[in-house]
Amino acid sequence: MSQKLDEINKEIEEELLQSKQDENNENNSNKSNMNKPRAIFLCLVLLMGLISFIRLFM
Repeated sequence: MSQKLDEINKEIEEELLQSKQDENNENNSNKSNMNKPRAIFLCLVLLMGLISFIRLFM
């Protein structure tokens, strides 16, 4: 009886650890997805600044 309970406890612990790892992976991927539009916007702003800087010397 106690062996079955121990096995069930181990299974539950493993499932909890797995679900925590899955949540962490989802959070990390969401963070990187949020940074993509910001990076693209920053690149566009820097490109516009570079073009206007080059136009000053033409």
